[in-house]
Amino acid sequence: MPGSEIRFYQVAIDGLSVVTHKGGAGDECFELLGGFTLDQLRWIFSSYTEEELIATGWDATSIANSDGDETTHLWSELSADCPETEIMIAGPDSESGTYEYFSETIFPDIDNGETFDDVRPDGYFSSASDEEIITYLDENNDAIAYFGFAYYSDNQDKISAAAIENADGEFVMPSSETVADGSYNPLARRIYMNLWNDEAALAVTVPFVQFGLGPQGAVLVSQTGYVPIASPDLDIAVSKTNSA
Repeated sequence: MPGSEIRFYQVAIDGLSVVTHKGGAGDECFELLGGFTLDQLRWIFSSYTEEELIATGWDATSIANSDGDETTHLWSELSADCPETEIMIAGPDSESGTYEYFSETIFPDIDNGETFDDVRPDGYFSSASDEEIITYLDENNDAIAYFGFAYYSDNQDKISAAAIENADGEFVMPSSETVADGSYNPLARRIYMNLWNDEAALAVTVPFVQFGLGPQGAVLVSQTGYVPIASPDLDIAVSKTNSA
């Protein structure tokens, strides 16, 4: 529709979850560490050398037991009490919005080429299918991965999630409550619906969004694995649709 502007309406939240095989090396380390800082996650997943990481603001003290070997990324480098096994990495493919958000959050130098480490054993295992990522974790107990909250929530018998350090320095587990109240950050992304700002189009689309922001819509959002938005964000979104 040429000349039309777009209106953006927040309708849900997704809490990206960092996970590993339940009972595996990563799960053991999760318990010992109590959670991950962003600097630790960056070291785990990044293609950058430690020199490049430090030059772009990384805190080297986040790796408490570094072996000084650039070719390894061992669980034991995070803590001497963690297993001395290589950390294998996995996640969605580059077509995924989850991949994009995780990359932008974890790799501060992404605009200069920082990305997932493809030199690791198996490289970066990626798939458009969350089921394939779960299978990879099942087959590689030393691996770590990330995906949307829905798949963590539905597979807690197979996988464990890590607490993530938030902006207040607190380690918070992903849950419907922590994603909704904002304490699980910064790995919580907002989900939007985009509407053409055209009178005829809005007459059809705004009622649909209003339904989605209501009680029945919240039930459907939860059933998809996303987390419904709560006040005051919900009040703002409802006000925007009413004014449309």
